[in-house]
Amino acid sequence: MALADYFPRDALAISQVLQGFDTDTFTEELEGVRVAIAFDEEAATSRDGRYLLDLSVRLAARLYPSLTFFPVSARAEFPDDLIALAIRINPNIETSKSGNAYVALSVGVHAPAVDAPTVHAGCDGWVATVGTEGPYSTSDLGNPFGAGFAACIAAANLFRFLFLPDGKTSLDTDASFPPDADSFPRLVASNLTDPLVLFGVGAVGNSTAWSLARTPLTGQIHLVDPQVVELSNLQRYILCARSDEGGIKVDIAGQEFGGRLRALPHKEALASFLEANGYRWERILVALDSAHDRRAVQASLPRWIANAWTQLGDLGVSSHSFLGQDACLACLYLPSQKSKSDDQIIAEGLKIPQFQTQVRFLLGNGQATGKEICDAVASAWGIPTKNLDPYANRPIRELWVEGICGGGIIPLGEAGPAPRELQVPLAFQSALAGVLLAAEVVIDVLTGGARRKTLLRQMDVLSPLGELSPQPALKAGTGLCICEDDDFVATYRAKYMAEEEIPVGVGLGQVD
Repeated sequence: MALADYFPRDALAISQVLQGFDTDTFTEELEGVRVAIAFDEEAATSRDGRYLLDLSVRLAARLYPSLTFFPVSARAEFPDDLIALAIRINPNIETSKSGNAYVALSVGVHAPAVDAPTVHAGCDGWVATVGTEGPYSTSDLGNPFGAGFAACIAAANLFRFLFLPDGKTSLDTDASFPPDADSFPRLVASNLTDPLVLFGVGAVGNSTAWSLARTPLTGQIHLVDPQVVELSNLQRYILCARSDEGGIKVDIAGQEFGGRLRALPHKEALASFLEANGYRWERILVALDSAHDRRAVQASLPRWIANAWTQLGDLGVSSHSFLGQDACLACLYLPSQKSKSDDQIIAEGLKIPQFQTQVRFLLGNGQATGKEICDAVASAWGIPTKNLDPYANRPIRELWVEGICGGGIIPLGEAGPAPRELQVPLAFQSALAGVLLAAEVVIDVLTGGARRKTLLRQMDVLSPLGELSPQPALKAGTGLCICEDDDFVATYRAKYMAEEEIPVGVGLGQVD
């Protein structure tokens, strides 16, 4: 067995995108998969090539049980560094420098040919090139974004090839991303006069930190998240090794920043951070899970926000000012209809709606689920009552999350679509959202905020890349959002209006 011990989380994520998912069948199939990573001297010695390979290994080692590395006379230590990285992520993984492969990722024009279907990846500054018609070269510009995009999109192609029913015929052939990269500013050394704030250092936030730590920005970034790393997080937290279970998220992410951009970790929720550090922020990055928290960030009235998300079917990034006709962040997350309460969702999900009052009580006080509820759930699902025994002394939310949604007592996929808050993206989906988020703020810094308007970039990497140009979004005009409330608008103007016509403070210089 070479699968990671957090593989059940991978299985849960995959069960949400594969119809008819069966854990045993999938596990048996996956254990036979050998993935090759081939690369040439240019990829192994250029900064951007190394970024691409680094992120590719961070993604692949979390799912695949066997990686084979085919370097072309690269520096002797670099392939070993990649192998060591893979083992830190999954100590059970099998690695080698020769052997057969079922599918290959090839980086660089002169990478060794592998006798297997191959997805090629390369990068040139901001631009990723991915497809079966490669090979592609790698630049040496110190720009992590094209490399990061390429690693994520290539990982998505490998996944599609291996597991999706039409995957072998739906690979990217010669894709270039982003399509509007010609309009991006050149990445040069830049001094932040105001610190950045990143709310949420989970899967998306990990990737954002990975990207920003490799830019030539100089200044400070506040990392804000109250949680520690759980075993299940390792499935898609690209900065985390297996040994990081139990570690503090912001501290682990903060260790990535060893350069000119200095991380300031805060193990606390966004409300307490804002209370302690004030409410005037030039740029806030949002990598949070809930609509409620996103609305709360917007309500704190930072001058500008970039927001990333993943959900079943797509991922994306948006950027927002507050005034004018453009949608603010809260506009995108206004409830469109009356939503169910937690106790109603869980009671219905457990198939015991007649116990909704008891479920509400248990959620409120955190007491153990108890045998009566467990027996009712077993009866409703038609399974032996002994299968519920492990949950009788645990909170009812754990029975719902782990037992039903996580496949603990019923096979994955049989509980129906997971509620949005319990959806588990694949690692490359979260990583791509995080790289997009980091790119958004770097572009804003490099342009001094001169291009600000609400734009959404939305994409589905479980299909070939299509037309992915960012799209505008306007306020709804219903008067329901805070950006149409006179008091909020007045408060925002009082904070920033005197500076509205002044480009956001940033000093630019040449990258060194």
